[in-house]
Amino acid sequence: MEVFGNKAILTLNRAVCQTSDDLFDSRVFNTVIRMYLDNLAVKQSMLLDIFGKEEKTLISKIRGLIPLKKHADESEAAYYKKREISEENISLLIQTFRFLAKLKWENLPGVVKGSEKLIEERALLLGLLENLYFFWISFDRFMIYRIESPEEKIRTRGAIKETIEKLNNLVKDTYRDIKENLAEDEPQTYRQTRAGVDITAITKKYEGLMNFGHYRKFDSVP
Repeated sequence: MEVFGNKAILTLNRAVCQTSDDLFDSRVFNTVIRMYLDNLAVKQSMLLDIFGKEEKTLISKIRGLIPLKKHADESEAAYYKKREISEENISLLIQTFRFLAKLKWENLPGVVKGSEKLIEERALLLGLLENLYFFWISFDRFMIYRIESPEEKIRTRGAIKETIEKLNNLVKDTYRDIKENLAEDEPQTYRQTRAGVDITAITKKYEGLMNFGHYRKFDSVP
Protein backbone atom coordinates (compact mmCIF):
# COMPACT_ATOMS: atom_id res chain seq x y z
CA MET A 1 0.00 0.00 0.00
CA GLU A 2 1.13 3.52 -0.83
CA VAL A 3 -0.26 6.61 0.88
CA PHE A 4 -0.16 10.09 -0.61
CA GLY A 5 -1.82 12.63 1.65
CA ASN A 6 -5.37 11.38 2.14
CA LYS A 7 -5.16 8.89 -0.73
CA ALA A 8 -4.37 5.19 -0.16
CA ILE A 9 -3.48 3.02 -3.16
CA LEU A 10 -3.61 -0.76 -2.83
CA THR A 11 -2.27 -3.18 -5.43
CA LEU A 12 -3.75 -6.66 -5.78
CA ASN A 13 -2.29 -9.46 -7.89
CA ARG A 14 -3.47 -12.45 -5.86
CA ALA A 15 -6.54 -13.68 -4.00
CA VAL A 16 -8.16 -11.12 -1.74
CA CYS A 17 -8.47 -11.75 2.02
CA GLN A 18 -11.18 -14.35 2.69
CA THR A 19 -11.43 -14.30 6.49
CA SER A 20 -10.90 -11.88 9.37
CA ASP A 21 -7.70 -13.78 10.20
CA ASP A 22 -6.41 -13.06 6.68
CA LEU A 23 -7.29 -9.42 7.24
CA PHE A 24 -5.40 -9.15 10.55
CA ASP A 25 -2.40 -10.96 9.04
CA SER A 26 -2.24 -8.67 6.00
CA ARG A 27 0.49 -6.08 5.54
CA VAL A 28 -2.12 -3.46 4.70
CA PHE A 29 -3.93 -3.85 8.04
CA ASN A 30 -0.67 -3.82 9.97
CA THR A 31 0.40 -0.67 8.12
CA VAL A 32 -2.95 1.05 8.70
CA ILE A 33 -3.15 0.27 12.42
CA ARG A 34 0.38 1.60 12.95
CA MET A 35 -0.46 4.77 11.01
CA TYR A 36 -3.58 5.17 13.13
CA LEU A 37 -1.82 4.64 16.47
CA ASP A 38 0.97 6.96 15.38
CA ASN A 39 -1.65 9.59 14.60
CA LEU A 40 -3.17 9.16 18.07
CA ALA A 41 0.28 9.28 19.68
CA VAL A 42 1.08 12.62 18.07
CA LYS A 43 -2.27 13.99 19.28
CA GLN A 44 -1.70 12.53 22.78
CA SER A 45 -5.16 10.97 22.48
CA MET A 46 -6.80 9.71 25.65
CA LEU A 47 -7.78 6.58 23.69
CA LEU A 48 -4.20 5.40 24.18
CA ASP A 49 -4.86 5.18 27.92
CA ILE A 50 -6.21 1.74 27.00
CA PHE A 51 -2.57 0.69 27.35
CA GLY A 52 -2.31 2.37 30.75
CA LYS A 53 -1.18 5.82 31.74
CA GLU A 54 2.02 6.88 30.01
CA GLU A 55 5.18 6.29 31.98
CA LYS A 56 8.28 8.36 31.45
CA THR A 57 10.84 6.25 29.60
CA LEU A 58 14.53 7.05 29.27
CA ILE A 59 13.96 8.32 25.71
CA SER A 60 11.03 10.52 26.70
CA LYS A 61 13.06 11.90 29.64
CA ILE A 62 15.95 12.76 27.29
CA ARG A 63 13.51 14.45 24.90
CA GLY A 64 12.18 16.47 27.79
CA LEU A 65 15.66 17.76 28.58
CA ILE A 66 16.25 18.98 25.03
CA PRO A 67 14.79 22.47 24.55
CA LEU A 68 12.49 22.84 21.58
CA LYS A 69 13.79 25.28 18.98
CA LYS A 70 12.13 28.66 19.10
CA HIS A 71 10.83 28.39 15.54
CA ALA A 72 10.25 24.64 15.48
CA ASP A 73 7.65 23.52 12.96
CA GLU A 74 4.64 21.36 13.83
CA SER A 75 6.36 18.07 12.98
CA GLU A 76 9.26 18.82 15.31
CA ALA A 77 6.91 19.88 18.10
CA ALA A 78 4.86 16.69 17.61
CA TYR A 79 8.02 14.58 17.88
CA TYR A 80 8.79 15.95 21.32
CA LYS A 81 5.23 15.41 22.57
CA LYS A 82 4.55 12.10 20.84
CA ARG A 83 3.62 9.19 23.07
CA GLU A 84 5.53 5.95 22.57
CA ILE A 85 3.60 2.75 21.87
CA SER A 86 5.50 -0.52 22.19
CA GLU A 87 5.37 -3.29 19.59
CA GLU A 88 4.15 -5.56 22.39
CA ASN A 89 1.09 -3.35 22.90
CA ILE A 90 0.42 -3.13 19.16
CA SER A 91 0.58 -6.94 18.87
CA LEU A 92 -1.71 -7.31 21.89
CA LEU A 93 -4.26 -4.94 20.35
CA ILE A 94 -4.23 -6.82 17.03
CA GLN A 95 -4.66 -10.18 18.78
CA THR A 96 -7.46 -8.75 20.91
CA PHE A 97 -9.30 -7.51 17.82
CA ARG A 98 -8.63 -10.83 16.06
CA PHE A 99 -10.41 -12.86 18.71
CA LEU A 100 -13.12 -10.28 19.40
CA ALA A 101 -14.19 -10.92 15.81
CA LYS A 102 -15.18 -14.41 17.03
CA LEU A 103 -15.77 -14.26 20.79
CA LYS A 104 -17.70 -12.15 23.29
CA TRP A 105 -15.50 -9.94 25.45
CA GLU A 106 -16.16 -12.04 28.60
CA ASN A 107 -14.40 -15.05 27.04
CA LEU A 108 -11.33 -13.19 25.80
CA PRO A 109 -8.99 -13.12 28.86
CA GLY A 110 -8.73 -16.92 28.84
CA VAL A 111 -7.71 -16.90 25.16
CA VAL A 112 -5.48 -13.83 24.69
CA LYS A 113 -2.92 -13.33 27.43
CA GLY A 114 -2.85 -9.72 28.61
CA SER A 115 -6.19 -8.80 26.99
CA GLU A 116 -7.79 -8.31 30.42
CA LYS A 117 -6.15 -4.89 30.73
CA LEU A 118 -7.77 -3.82 27.45
CA ILE A 119 -11.14 -5.34 28.30
CA GLU A 120 -11.21 -3.48 31.63
CA GLU A 121 -11.64 -0.26 29.64
CA ARG A 122 -14.24 -1.46 27.14
CA ALA A 123 -15.52 2.04 26.42
CA LEU A 124 -11.99 3.10 25.41
CA LEU A 125 -11.47 -0.07 23.39
CA LEU A 126 -14.77 0.49 21.58
CA GLY A 127 -13.75 4.09 20.89
CA LEU A 128 -10.38 2.90 19.61
CA LEU A 129 -12.12 0.45 17.25
CA GLU A 130 -14.62 2.98 15.93
CA ASN A 131 -11.98 5.61 15.35
CA LEU A 132 -9.75 3.07 13.55
CA TYR A 133 -12.63 2.28 11.20
CA PHE A 134 -13.37 5.96 10.52
CA PHE A 135 -9.64 6.68 10.15
CA TRP A 136 -9.48 4.10 7.35
CA ILE A 137 -12.62 5.17 5.49
CA SER A 138 -11.55 8.84 5.73
CA PHE A 139 -8.96 8.06 3.01
CA ASP A 140 -9.76 8.12 -0.69
CA ARG A 141 -9.07 4.41 -1.29
CA PHE A 142 -8.05 3.04 -4.68
CA MET A 143 -7.40 -0.55 -5.72
CA ILE A 144 -5.23 -1.49 -8.70
CA TYR A 145 -6.15 -5.07 -9.62
CA ARG A 146 -3.33 -6.41 -11.78
CA ILE A 147 -3.81 -9.23 -14.26
CA GLU A 148 -0.31 -10.59 -14.86
CA SER A 149 -1.01 -12.63 -18.00
CA PRO A 150 -2.31 -10.82 -21.11
CA GLU A 151 -3.91 -14.14 -22.20
CA GLU A 152 -6.01 -14.36 -19.03
CA LYS A 153 -9.61 -13.60 -19.81
CA ILE A 154 -11.57 -11.74 -17.16
CA ARG A 155 -15.07 -10.40 -16.83
CA THR A 156 -14.89 -7.02 -15.15
CA ARG A 157 -18.19 -7.43 -13.29
CA GLY A 158 -17.17 -10.88 -12.07
CA ALA A 159 -13.76 -9.64 -10.92
CA ILE A 160 -15.34 -6.77 -8.98
CA LYS A 161 -17.82 -9.12 -7.32
CA GLU A 162 -15.24 -11.76 -6.42
CA THR A 163 -12.59 -9.40 -5.09
CA ILE A 164 -13.63 -5.84 -4.30
CA GLU A 165 -17.12 -6.56 -3.00
CA LYS A 166 -15.77 -9.45 -0.93
CA LEU A 167 -13.15 -7.16 0.57
CA ASN A 168 -15.69 -4.43 1.30
CA ASN A 169 -17.98 -6.90 3.04
CA LEU A 170 -15.16 -8.54 4.96
CA VAL A 171 -13.89 -5.25 6.41
CA LYS A 172 -17.42 -4.12 7.26
CA ASP A 173 -18.46 -7.46 8.79
CA THR A 174 -15.25 -7.76 10.83
CA TYR A 175 -15.78 -4.28 12.26
CA ARG A 176 -19.41 -5.08 13.10
CA ASP A 177 -18.56 -8.44 14.69
CA ILE A 178 -15.97 -6.85 16.98
CA LYS A 179 -18.32 -4.01 17.88
CA GLU A 180 -21.15 -6.42 18.72
CA ASN A 181 -18.86 -8.63 20.82
CA LEU A 182 -17.66 -5.59 22.77
CA ALA A 183 -21.04 -3.95 23.33
CA GLU A 184 -23.52 -4.76 26.08
CA ASP A 185 -26.40 -4.55 23.61
CA GLU A 186 -26.46 -5.34 19.91
CA PRO A 187 -26.22 -2.14 17.81
CA GLN A 188 -29.48 -1.21 16.12
CA THR A 189 -28.08 1.12 13.46
CA TYR A 190 -25.67 0.16 10.67
CA ARG A 191 -24.07 2.40 8.08
CA GLN A 192 -23.86 1.08 4.53
CA THR A 193 -20.38 2.19 3.46
CA ARG A 194 -17.65 1.02 1.14
CA ALA A 195 -15.41 -0.22 3.91
CA GLY A 196 -12.67 -1.64 1.69
CA VAL A 197 -11.94 0.58 -1.31
CA ASP A 198 -13.79 3.30 -3.21
CA ILE A 199 -12.51 2.91 -6.78
CA THR A 200 -10.96 -0.04 -8.61
CA ALA A 201 -8.86 -0.14 -11.79
CA ILE A 202 -8.26 -3.50 -13.51
CA THR A 203 -5.00 -3.58 -15.47
CA LYS A 204 -3.29 -6.08 -17.75
CA LYS A 205 0.38 -6.36 -18.58
CA TYR A 206 1.24 -6.58 -22.27
CA GLU A 207 4.78 -7.53 -23.29
CA GLY A 208 6.27 -5.51 -26.14
CA LEU A 209 3.29 -3.19 -26.46
CA MET A 210 5.57 -0.17 -27.02
CA ASN A 211 8.43 -2.06 -28.66
CA PHE A 212 8.58 -0.09 -31.89
CA GLY A 213 9.97 3.15 -33.26
CA HIS A 214 10.39 6.13 -30.97
CA TYR A 215 8.17 4.46 -28.34
CA ARG A 216 10.66 1.63 -27.68
CA LYS A 217 12.24 3.51 -24.76
CA PHE A 218 8.89 3.34 -22.93
CA ASP A 219 8.58 -0.43 -23.29
CA SER A 220 10.12 -1.08 -19.84
CA VAL A 221 7.60 1.15 -18.09
CA PRO A 222 5.10 -1.09 -16.20
